[in-house]
Amino acid sequence: MNNYLTGDKIRYYRKEKKMSLKELAQGICSVTKMSNIELGQSNATDPELEKIASKLEIPLSYIKIAQEDTTIIKQINEIEDLIYLDQMEKAKELISKIKDHYNTHIYLNAISIELYYINGLYCYYSNEHDRATQELNNALFCEPSKNVERLTFKIKTYLLLSRISYEEKNYEKSLIQLIEAKKIADTKVSVFYMLRNTIHLNLCIHYILLGKLALANIFIDELDLPTQPLVTLVRGTLAFCEKDYVQALSYADETRSAAQETSNKELILKSLSLKMKIHKVNGQDEEYTNLLEVLKTYLSSFKFPTNHLYLSLAQDYLQEAISQGDMESCQVMFDYLFNIKKKSPFISLHYKTHHLYAKYLKHFSNNYEGIQYHLNCALEFCPEYQLLDRAIITHELAELNYTPESSYKTSSKLFYEHIRKQSVNNELHFFLPMPIF
Repeated sequence: MNNYLTGDKIRYYRKEKKMSLKELAQGICSVTKMSNIELGQSNATDPELEKIASKLEIPLSYIKIAQEDTTIIKQINEIEDLIYLDQMEKAKELISKIKDHYNTHIYLNAISIELYYINGLYCYYSNEHDRATQELNNALFCEPSKNVERLTFKIKTYLLLSRISYEEKNYEKSLIQLIEAKKIADTKVSVFYMLRNTIHLNLCIHYILLGKLALANIFIDELDLPTQPLVTLVRGTLAFCEKDYVQALSYADETRSAAQETSNKELILKSLSLKMKIHKVNGQDEEYTNLLEVLKTYLSSFKFPTNHLYLSLAQDYLQEAISQGDMESCQVMFDYLFNIKKKSPFISLHYKTHHLYAKYLKHFSNNYEGIQYHLNCALEFCPEYQLLDRAIITHELAELNYTPESSYKTSSKLFYEHIRKQSVNNELHFFLPMPIF
């Protein structure tokens, strides 16, 4: 081994640079790897590492952990790919193998942020959102590190937590989590270039939804991916909010064209929705009706996977179908939504399916018992933090029970009115894309 790796000089350098023992161990492994390549060896031998560890007063286990870092990152990336490809069994098997391989306290501590993150991602795509949130929060409490890979996982953890909060309509919390991700990404602008783009796009989506269009414009102008279909759709939504319907229509057409090339279901549906809304605002009833037929064709041909994104999408389209009096589309969507409930009963958004079914019954049959049953189910499943939806459902139950003089209805109505004034523009969900991670 090269002599400059051992001795007082390195100890002094570590203290001057305020490096942790783990960071120094990583540096040692990088240099020993280069040295051994020159010697025709693939890895540093234990005696070599023991000698270095002894001279630098570093536990040998730290150096071994640092050697494993590159392997771990590759394995985690492989698991991510499997999850995104919906190969959940293979992903679960690989996660178990990693845990078995690093099944000692010190090794698991060293890779804990990666494991918590990938467990959280796996749980998210398995529709176990409470468990996903717990795993991701655990990742945030791991030992802080300036290591780029670990900071990357911390940013990705915040992005996924933000997405979960957004889906739960907890927008304030989602925005705070995004800002935390931005703080980390801003420390190494060139390194986290792509992640910063993702964060800025998500901030833009949030600010549009919250009606802060000036801030939305600032973040969308900072994006370096101006032609990406997702960005184009966000620009279209922003133009719609600014009442520039000609520009919004152009962006919607551009998004749909690009989305069809890649068969991106979400963007095809959302761009169609944006066009429909523009035609509706402009009083173009014929164009609106034609697009509704196109939309129905798409919905009947898509086989939606069982996850939060498509559940939310289906609920958005169901809302539109009810308002249009389209019983056929309603039935297709309800069959899909109640089938998801059987397969994945723990998804928090199921309360909304019951609420929509109550609206459907009220609109088409006025079945009192059915309406009351589904409103009660909606209230039972609705999370405590969904204050607005709980207030609305409670108010509708009070109206249904014909108790106009009761304090129950009066307080419910006041609460409903109070929260309604503070709510976001919910119609934008119909065509504004979900935050990405």
